[in-house]
Amino acid sequence: MKEDNQEVDEMEQELEQPELESEELCEVEEKSSRKTKQKTICDLPGVGAATAEKLQAAGFQDLMAVAVATPGELIDATGMTQATAKRVIAGARSALDMGFESGAEYLERRKSILRIKTGSSAFDTLLDGGLESGCITECFGQYGSSKTQLAHQLAVNVQKQYPGSYAVFIDTESTFRPERIIQFSKGAGLDPDDVLKHIKVA
Repeated sequence: MKEDNQEVDEMEQELEQPELESEELCEVEEKSSRKTKQKTICDLPGVGAATAEKLQAAGFQDLMAVAVATPGELIDATGMTQATAKRVIAGARSALDMGFESGAEYLERRKSILRIKTGSSAFDTLLDGGLESGCITECFGQYGSSKTQLAHQLAVNVQKQYPGSYAVFIDTESTFRPERIIQFSKGAGLDPDDVLKHIKVA
């Protein structure tokens, strides 16, 4: 009975605790964010304690919710101006580092793209020098049209062009043949054992 009474007392104490005021809410978030080194809604430009409370009451519990919101939704939730709403959304997106970049930055990044030759000069010409790294290239054709052979050839060619590199062969139809890799490796003047060690098959 004593244990039951103790549990009841603890529950009553929890119920008697007052709800956090808006300023206290931001303080709690701030302390939590220090531990995780993450920004919170209270850190956004134009968002004070009262605004943060309104946002959270409207369902905007984290930065992602704010980042994907429209200015109109924030205006309806808080009564802020459109300019402030846009600034808050931009701040949330910037804090989350959502992967946006300028065209100039994208062009600079493309300068590091590698071209993997297919073994056919005519095909490589059509592909502007070979298949691009850092992207997905889909090859399609009828059964027996050498799609798998091309994949084997590329797994060898990438190692010839860029020594020390690895190829990942995701074999969904059990068509990977190490014997074929050995043949291609010898034709390319590479050590077949070393080439096979640099191919990861899944």
